[in-house]
Amino acid sequence: MRSMKCKVKECGADVVVVEVEGALMSLNPVLMELVARKKEGGFELVTGYQPHWVTCVDVSGRDRRR
Repeated sequence: MRSMKCKVKECGADVVVVEVEGALMSLNPVLMELVARKKEGGFELVTGYQPHWVTCVDVSGRDRRR
């Protein structure tokens, strides 16, 4: 886990970058409750960091995740 600035010039927020299933993911350093898929099926409520694409000004990043 490393801290850096968002690569989107208009945003520039401080984010935490982690590797999830082999892909890098930017997270806001804000704890929140999230819904996560269980390996054995179903879902559970967990506490984690907010995905950065939720708040970033890069609207195209939000569209890619739908």
